Amino acid sequence: ECFNEKGVESQVSIGKDGTTEYELLENGLLCSVAFKKQGISFQTKVSWEGRKLTMELVDGTLTEGKDGSPYILKSMTFMPYLGSSYSNSINGYILIPDGSGALIRYRRPANYSSTYAARIYGIDYGIESLSNTTGKVSKPEAQVLMPIYGMVHGAYQNGFFAVVESGAEYATILATPALTNNPYNRAAVRFEYRQKYVKHINRKE
Repeated sequence: ECFNEKGVESQVSIGKDGTTEYELLENGLLCSVAFKKQGISFQTKVSWEGRKLTMELVDGTLTEGKDGSPYILKSMTFMPYLGSSYSNSINGYILIPDGSGALIRYRRPANYSSTYAARIYGIDYGIESLSNTTGKVSKPEAQVLMPIYGMVHGAYQNGFFAVVESGAEYATILATPALTNNPYNRAAVRFEYRQKYVKHINRKE
């Protein structure tokens, strides 16, 4: 996700908007990504050892503002559809770190007022506005205290357990059940690089 010079958000993906070059390593690969229109480029490393798969942004490779582009990076999500499943085609669930842990079962697509998105270790009180939620909820959401999530396909069959090993304090766990306009159950972690700060200065607000 990116901000333009007016602070308007937009979303881009490697498959649709970017160009990539891959270099095979001994136990993984190095992916060089470039978004020409947005003037943003970086490298990600994917490595595997046994049953562990690791994804990371290579330090010092993130570049913004190429060719005078006004876009800046807002957030980054690695493999947002890893382990996704179609509708209720298989028996399974998404594990989210809500309180002591919660499961979202795979069901038929439906319309939801919102999907699960929770900042690990809580929101940044220096930026977030509390006026939008104060007094409008009967019980506040449980704070996410563990940097984990997961997905399961079939009881005792297939699944993955994900752990955010670095940057958890700047990350948000996302979990989306099958929707009518996107019938895939999916979960991922989004790393927040920048947030929009809004401060109301009139008395009404």
